[in-house]
Amino acid sequence: MIKAKVVSKEILAKDIVQLRLTPNHWEDWQPGAHLDITLPNGMERQYSLVPCDNGQYAIAVLKESDSRGGSLCIHDDVQVGTELQLSAPKSKFSLQQDGRAILMSAGIGITPLMSIADALHAANIPLDFRYAFRAPDQAAYLNWLATRPWADACQQHISSEGTRLDIAKTLQDLQPDAHVYACGPSAFLEPIEAAMSAQNCLDRLHVEYFSNKELELSGSDFIVHLAQSGGEVKVGEQETILTALQREGYDPMYSCEDGVCGSCILPLVEGEAEHRDKFLTDEEQASQSELAICCSRAKNNSITIDF
Repeated sequence: MIKAKVVSKEILAKDIVQLRLTPNHWEDWQPGAHLDITLPNGMERQYSLVPCDNGQYAIAVLKESDSRGGSLCIHDDVQVGTELQLSAPKSKFSLQQDGRAILMSAGIGITPLMSIADALHAANIPLDFRYAFRAPDQAAYLNWLATRPWADACQQHISSEGTRLDIAKTLQDLQPDAHVYACGPSAFLEPIEAAMSAQNCLDRLHVEYFSNKELELSGSDFIVHLAQSGGEVKVGEQETILTALQREGYDPMYSCEDGVCGSCILPLVEGEAEHRDKFLTDEEQASQSELAICCSRAKNNSITIDF
């Protein structure tokens, strides 16, 4: 793990702060990348990197009203001088160098798309940037956006001013070579996925979920067989595989508990999973080769995982 010290903490908008971090070992990062950060309360959370000077990292964090402790810790406990543990930068996004690009963000979902927009512009790829937010006092990086060489390509959609983003209209009649990059809550991303699916072009959609608010965790009970230890654990109707393993004294890796970060993905050795995560692609889920233990369940009475 990389150690980093918080060197600045700045309020960007209502309930949004930016941290600048100076690590003991800096690594360059790809557009759209994020860090896994271990917080002082022991939680591990993922935060997208935003553009800043080489040698430092910067993240922006929204204080969630229903926070499980991650964003609350950042806002209330992390201060200038706090030391944090980081992973090396990781990226789920894959930039496409052909055609044009449509970037769609909602609220704090703008953060991974900032570096992506810069990279696309540098590669001379035409872009259309849509930034949706409730009100100007709740929107981060408005001043930064105004300084970009691609600022004319950015449209702001402000709900409180009656200019809400019309997703269906924005994505209707997509050009054959257009790629869509999107980030935000599930209520924002699911209509985008539906619009792309209706045009049979989900392969040109590149998304990152920040949360999975509609996630349903409960279901019928089942048995999880553990391939490495030979043990088995019963998962109750109101439990997840993760919580059942923890109940029995196991300590699997996990982070978001929302099915969006991928930290808890484990190989599926036998059986079929009922996938409920937003991390694995449709193809990966259909392959039945792995599953997110924080939310996915067995389709039938049992499954075997490589743990």
